[in-house]
Amino acid sequence: MPDLEITAILEWLIQAFPEKRLPKNSYLVYLDELSDIPVMLLERAARQIIRNSTYFPRISELRQAADQIAGKTFNSPASSLGASYLNLEAQLLETDYFHQGEFNIKKWEKLADQLEQANRPHRAAEVREKARHILESEAAYQRGEDYPSVEARQHYANWDSTP
Repeated sequence: MPDLEITAILEWLIQAFPEKRLPKNSYLVYLDELSDIPVMLLERAARQIIRNSTYFPRISELRQAADQIAGKTFNSPASSLGASYLNLEAQLLETDYFHQGEFNIKKWEKLADQLEQANRPHRAAEVREKARHILESEAAYQRGEDYPSVEARQHYANWDSTP
């Protein structure tokens, strides 16, 4: 599956730099050399390059951008990502939603899975809860309803936490 996601990122880069034609052999080298970088990180690196460069990136430039975003040299599998990187990724997903209106449930679920693999189950549950809240909010908006509902807001307003 990561090859398909990396392929999509490479196709996106090719569309962003239409003067570049990547021969099949080079394409396969890109796939192989970028396969150890988590897809979300590679996607962010590609976005950064598209915004800041006038030329199609070399593999080393994509890796360097990923290193810069992750805050370290990236040579480890996704299951061993540090908590600081995963927390940064959570923050970036929230920023994407609240500032740019971008929401992709698959990215949120993947991050939650990575947090669980990194032995951060409470943080994974928090990410899933935020994603659920966003989904419910978007669905209510599509139906023309308030979220949370008036009844829920009244319930919370009347809720007294003192014994």
